[in-house]
Amino acid sequence: MLALGSGVEQLKIGDHVLIPLYSFSRRERLVVPAARLFALPHGDLRQLAMAGINPPTAALLLSQFIDLKPSDWVAQNAANSGVGRSLIAIARTRGLRTTNFVRRAELVPELEATGGDLVLLDVEGALDKVRVVVGGGDSANHASFALSDCAAVISNRNVGTRDVTIARRRLPIEAHAPAPLQCSTK
Repeated sequence: MLALGSGVEQLKIGDHVLIPLYSFSRRERLVVPAARLFALPHGDLRQLAMAGINPPTAALLLSQFIDLKPSDWVAQNAANSGVGRSLIAIARTRGLRTTNFVRRAELVPELEATGGDLVLLDVEGALDKVRVVVGGGDSANHASFALSDCAAVISNRNVGTRDVTIARRRLPIEAHAPAPLQCSTK
């Protein structure tokens, strides 16, 4: 905040805030009503800047591609990312259970504490634990083998430098569904 209007009490000069949606942020300065603004906590500004997009992205991933019901399992890689952490929180409020693949062991207890139901290192053998818990390397490929035949793999980002790969035998006849997938539970 560079300046405040009269009556603004929840902010102070120097606070960092998220700008309102649709305010066309490609500018150096912006005058907006303070009523919906709040001060961001101290932290990495690059991470804080994503606070306005990560939760909506996670919410869309959970609602736009497949019709998920409470107690369904959702598997994700890069679970410690901003989208991944948001996905865990939103899934939990919807009664969904999460399988979360991470690359570093120190992230496992951290993500378990935030509500991840099953948090695993993305290594060979991780699927054995998934199959035991859920019933049923390349983390997208690993996750695809933990899914039922009526599941979807949705990739919203690429972690690392290699392309997302999924074994051909795991691909459905229709690789792209324009509407949310519907599955019979017969």
